[in-house]
Formats: sequence, C-alpha cells, structure tokens
Amino acid sequence: MFATEVIDSALGFGLGLLAAVVAFGHVSGGHFNPAVTLAAVVAGRTAPGSAIGCVLAQVLGALSAAGVLWAVLMTLLDTSTTAQVIAGVSNGFGANSASQAGWTTVLLVEFVATALLALVVLGSTAPRANAVLAPIAMAAALAFLLTVTAPFDGGSLNPARSTGAAVVAGSSPLGQLWLFWAAPLLGGLVAGLAHRAAGLRSPRTGTAPDAAHQDSALEDGTDHDGAVQGRTLEDGAVQDSTAQDSTAQDSTAQGPAADPTRPGAERDPSA
Repeated sequence: MFATEVIDSALGFGLGLLAAVVAFGHVSGGHFNPAVTLAAVVAGRTAPGSAIGCVLAQVLGALSAAGVLWAVLMTLLDTSTTAQVIAGVSNGFGANSASQAGWTTVLLVEFVATALLALVVLGSTAPRANAVLAPIAMAAALAFLLTVTAPFDGGSLNPARSTGAAVVAGSSPLGQLWLFWAAPLLGGLVAGLAHRAAGLRSPRTGTAPDAAHQDSALEDGTDHDGAVQGRTLEDGAVQDSTAQDSTAQDSTAQGPAADPTRPGAERDPSA
C-alpha cells in the first residue's frame, strides 16, 4: 500500500512539474525550486538579482498552496485530523520519517537526489539538447527521484515545498525544516559547479564573453567587407581614369577633324 501511494504521489508531482514548465517556462525559465535556481545562478544561467525574486515567489507559492490544502481539508475533517494529514505529507527525519531514517542519512539522500535533479534541468537545456523534450526529462527525473527518496523523508528535493508543508503542519516538521534547505541547496550548488566546469551554456541566452566574441567577430567582418568595398571603388576609379586618359590620347593623336560644313573651312584647291 505504501509503495502504491509513493508512486502515485511521485507521478502527481512529476506531471505537475511537466505542466508548470510547459505553461510558465518562458516566464521564469522553469524555476519552481530554490535549489534549481541556485544551480542556474552558479552555472551562469540566471542573474543573482533575478534569482532572489524567483526564490521569494517559489516560497510564497508553496505557502499559498499549503494554505489552500489546509482550507480544503478543514471543510471535510476536523482540526486535529487535518493537522495529522498535513504532517503526513511534510518532510522529516527520525520520528517523522516512515523508515525512521536519521538526519545524516536524510541529508545525504536529499543532497544526492537534488544534485541529480538540478543536473537534469541544466543538461536538458544545454546547447545541443532537444528543447521539446526538456520538460519531459525534468518531470521524469523528479518522479523517479521522489520515488527513491520518499521512504526516507517523504521526498522533498525542494526547500520551498518543504517550507509550505512545515509551516502549516506545525512545530515538529518546522523544527526539522533546516535540513530540507541545507541539503537541497548544497546539491544545487554542486550541480551548478559541475555544469559550469563542463563548459556548458544556455541554448537561449549566451554568456557575456560569448556575446562579446560574436560582436567582435561581426565587427571584424564588417570592417573587412568595408575595406574590400573601398578597394573595389578605388580600383573602379582607377580604371575609369585610365579609360579617360586613353580616350584623350587617342583624340590628341588623331587631331581635330575638319568639318566641311563649318564656315571658313579650307577647301580642296583642285575642286
């Protein structure tokens, strides 16, 4: 029963991410996770200033979603049962873990899983990657990794998601929230560094050095074309001048032709 619930939940998160990336990827770059946003900043994909706004929006969105879930459950259940349900979908370790996993185990699991997720996100948007398949790759990676991590800590990989559930659930999950910020952010940091070290670049926006190199090459090409055109014009002018000189020399050699109809023109004495 637990395995079925884990798979259903993982598929739900994966399909939700797929829809969100397709619908809003052109607005935010598909960032719905502070750890992925950090990886994008480290990899040179996102400006730090923009990243701050993204993270704030992610946390506010998670809090809003958790609040809506609470309100819906309150129409069906009493307060105590609603709190238990919310706590059940929160992330935790030790007594709050389905497998009673310790904090060191959960830290390692979240770190590795989030790093893999961030690498998939960065890699699926690499220059030679298929942009159409990128949302599918992200969704599949998230669903798979949540299936693996859920038995340990409920499956997070997203500090914003953990924050929303912990705030609504109460004191116990909230006291363990630090781990679900530290581990995913560390995973995102490592993924960003690895991606940057591999020399990969965004397919949609080149880095500043690349743009400067392209501009320089374009200017060099323009200067070369201008020089070629200038030489062509000069060669044409020289040819025109040579033709004119040749015409003048021919005219001088022949002398002026006598016009028999002109007054005062000399006539042939034998006429």
